[in-house]
Amino acid sequence: MKKLIVLLPLALLYSCSLFEKEEEKEKINLETFVEGRVLTHGTTNPPTTQPMPLKLMYEETTSIFGGREITVDETTTDETGYYSFSFTAHNHYTRYFVRLMQGAGKHHGPSFLNYHYLETGKHQTRNIYLSPHAWLKLHIENVNPQPGDIFTVNWGGGVYLQYFGAVNEIEIIQGGGNINRIITFNLKRNNEYLIIKDTVWMPAFDTTYHKIEY
Repeated sequence: MKKLIVLLPLALLYSCSLFEKEEEKEKINLETFVEGRVLTHGTTNPPTTQPMPLKLMYEETTSIFGGREITVDETTTDETGYYSFSFTAHNHYTRYFVRLMQGAGKHHGPSFLNYHYLETGKHQTRNIYLSPHAWLKLHIENVNPQPGDIFTVNWGGGVYLQYFGAVNEIEIIQGGGNINRIITFNLKRNNEYLIIKDTVWMPAFDTTYHKIEY
């Protein structure tokens, strides 16, 4: 029994020293730096030479049902789209990220991955890419109409176009540019469904003509 009494304080002392070493290790590695540029997707050019606001933020869990986002710092881009943040993180487990707070005028849409979780204790690069506007001139023609034909275009983002019977129409649809857009078409004919997929390259700030026949 006497041996147990002597060993117990030693074990507690050892565990405390390990905890202190872990705390020391965390403090050493909490200095974090992130830099990057806000660019037009598919290019190495900024969408504007005007300042664009960004925030450094982290997620704070307030309950089992969710949490809130806390702002740590704010900055703006320079004329080349460059930004940077330098900060001391709370710990290695808090999720920090950079968020672009607004776009670059009427010619650009939302950014691709407009926030990025950061690696604590590291020097890192996080570019943010804004989606340039582009338009698709979609020509749809039913060259062999059958009774009960229903043709549906799934543009994505909850946008659907639907046509019945004999159709020969053109629609102008706006979307992101400098990407290969995959478009899904569904044809219901004679109580059977046919799925058609097309890939269309949509250059930025331009209108692309594409025709689908069925």
